[in-house]
Amino acid sequence: MSISWQTAVFSVSIRKKEKWLWAQPHLRQYIASGKKCLDVGSGVGTLSMLQEEMGGSWHFTETDQAAAAETRTVVAGPVYTIDIFNEQLLTGTYDLITIFDVIEHVPDPVRFLQRARELLAPGGHIILTTPADDGSFYFWRRLADSLFGIDKAAHGHVVEGFSRRQLTSFVQQSGLMLTACQQFSFFFTEMIELLYNGAYILKNRWRQTTGGYNLALSPASGRDVTRHGAQLQVLRFIYPLLRAVSLLDRLRISRQGYEWGLVATAPR
Repeated sequence: MSISWQTAVFSVSIRKKEKWLWAQPHLRQYIASGKKCLDVGSGVGTLSMLQEEMGGSWHFTETDQAAAAETRTVVAGPVYTIDIFNEQLLTGTYDLITIFDVIEHVPDPVRFLQRARELLAPGGHIILTTPADDGSFYFWRRLADSLFGIDKAAHGHVVEGFSRRQLTSFVQQSGLMLTACQQFSFFFTEMIELLYNGAYILKNRWRQTTGGYNLALSPASGRDVTRHGAQLQVLRFIYPLLRAVSLLDRLRISRQGYEWGLVATAPR
């Protein structure tokens, strides 16, 4: 049985697995048969696919046409090529909304979350991830910028990230209650992520064919993955070692997380 290219890439993605490990227990708590769920900003569908497999009745949104087309290949629910403000999304409808790595791309996070709040049914939940930035020195982020030009613009971000205080304020201004706010993706995970991105950029420097949604930082289609087939095989071979290195983060040698995960709840 063949697997999707998204599954193949996820199988060797250290940071994406860390994100999924953080999100899973919260998803299990809120996903149930008959629950209406919305995934905002599905990208190419990797986490969308995994969420749908957990249950619930899912709708997906993605503003990039090419990325939305990739999502449609791996999910059963409808994929709308619209943003969160589109009237096609009905207010008071969804029991769960997931927003993975989206609000750093929007100019007004409070307005964005207020709209998400409108879409929630009473007592509904939002599960959200976004980069962390508390104003301190983020070593791997700075190195990525200086060596490879991977700055916020390369990621398509409006900001580098947010502090806990900012996120708490966003949630409160949106009429939501903050249920959880935790950091993940620490020093060694980010080190490996930089190795991945740096190697991908260097390999594609002279013959880059991807762009748009992924901004040339990672495969964004089956064609990309096929073109990098040999490198993917090497990555599969060394993945156990890379994963072992990333698990050093469990020792909390550094307490500075590069990502936030938060859960917010609408009043009943």
